[in-house]
Amino acid sequence: MTILDHTLFVETQFDDHGRVLTLLPGQFCASLEEIARLCGKTITRVHVQRGLKRLKKFGFLKHEVIHVKTVVTITHIDTYDLIYKVADARSDPRMMQERYNHETQRENEMNEEKEGKENLAQSGKLSSKAGDIAFSFEKRAFENILEIDMQSWGEVYPAVNLRKELLLMVEWCLGNPTKAKSKKLWRKFIANWLSKRNEENINKQARSQSHKTCDGIERDTAASDPSKVFDFSEEV
Repeated sequence: MTILDHTLFVETQFDDHGRVLTLLPGQFCASLEEIARLCGKTITRVHVQRGLKRLKKFGFLKHEVIHVKTVVTITHIDTYDLIYKVADARSDPRMMQERYNHETQRENEMNEEKEGKENLAQSGKLSSKAGDIAFSFEKRAFENILEIDMQSWGEVYPAVNLRKELLLMVEWCLGNPTKAKSKKLWRKFIANWLSKRNEENINKQARSQSHKTCDGIERDTAASDPSKVFDFSEEV
C-alpha cells in the first residue's frame, strides 16, 4: 500500500542527486531507507529489500537503481491499467512499450516453465536424482541397476530368485501405474520387496523341512514299535 500511495500518476521530473530522471505514471523513486521510513518504525531496509524481491517475483513490480536511488515500476496488469486510466496516458508510447516489454517477458518465462515440465513428463522416467535406480514405462523395465547391485542383493537375500522377482516388480508397476508414478525411492522399493520375499521363502522352507522331519519320525516309530502307532489293547 505504501508503494501505491507514492506511485506517480503523471509524468514527473525527479532530481536524483544531481541527475534529473523522468518518471512516468506507475513509477516512483526513493532509496530503500526512505521506503522503510514511509512504511513505519518497525520496518527496516532489509524488510524493504525482501518485500520488493517478493513483489517482483509475483510480477507486481520491478525495481532498478538508475543513479543513486531505486526506481520502482508497477507492472501488475490490473493495477497498471488503473494507473493508466487515472493518468489518462493511453497515448503515451513509452508506457505502452514498457507494458509490452513486461508482458512479453512474462509470457516467455511462463512458456519456458511449461516447456520444461512437458519435457520432464515426456521422459517417462521416475527418479529423484540422475543415476539413481528408475523405472521407465516406455522401456517397461528398471534402469540404472548395476551388476554390483545384483551381487549385493544376492548376498543379502539368498532365498529369492532375483531375475524373477524383478520381472514381478515390473508387472506390478505396469498394473499399478498411479502408485508407481508416486514412487521416487526405487532402491528402497526393491529392497523392501526382496526382503519380504526372502522372509517368506525362508519360512516356507522351514515349514517344509519340519513336515519332512515329522513324517520321518512317524515312519521310524511305526517300524520299531507298531504298538505305539496301533492300539492292540484287548476288548473288555
